[in-house]
This record gives sequence, C-alpha cells and structure tokens, in this order.
Amino acid sequence: MAAVSHWAAVCGNYCGRCGYLGKGCGGCLVQKGRLFWGACERYICCVDERKLEHCGWCRDFPCAWFDWNPEELDKETFEANRQRAIYNLQRRKEIGTEAWLREQEAP
Repeated sequence: MAAVSHWAAVCGNYCGRCGYLGKGCGGCLVQKGRLFWGACERYICCVDERKLEHCGWCRDFPCAWFDWNPEELDKETFEANRQRAIYNLQRRKEIGTEAWLREQEAP
C-alpha cells in the first residue's frame, strides 16, 4: 500500500494504523482537526493558529500538549506514546513528511 500524505497527523501519529480510520474518521488533515470525538486542540493550535505543517516545526515543541493524557492511560503506556510522537515529529522534521510516511509503510 502506498503512503497517503494526509495520514501524517500534526501530533506525530500515523493515521494509517489507527483503528478509527475509515470508521468515522478520515484522518485529522482530511477532517481539518474536526474529528468524530470533537475538535482537536493540537490541530487548531498547530495548523489553524500557527500555520505549521506539524508540531515538530513549532518553536515551543514539545509543549504542554505532549503532557496531556486524554485517555488516562497508565503511566508507562502514556510515556511510550508521548516519546513515540516526539520522535516521529523530530524524524519528520529531519527527513520530510513524505520520506517519513514511506518509513511508516515499510514492512
């Protein structure tokens, strides 16, 4: 499957692996941050207000949004997800979104 550019979420997640994709969600870029569960404050901050492609380009990265645990995950799961998102955004900034997407699709 070819990587789809709108599956690169502003927060560092890869929508192509999300269980909600195609089941009420087309990805945050397609839906302009207005997802089935409500408005995504990270998207609003990053894209609507700061006019950035993703959070990794922000001068305040990683900000308080990366300390927010909306699902109240256990500490270990939350920290693993947080670190993965931060790494993904650093990697995207380093190699570009299209190359990062190809890495996400690699077996």
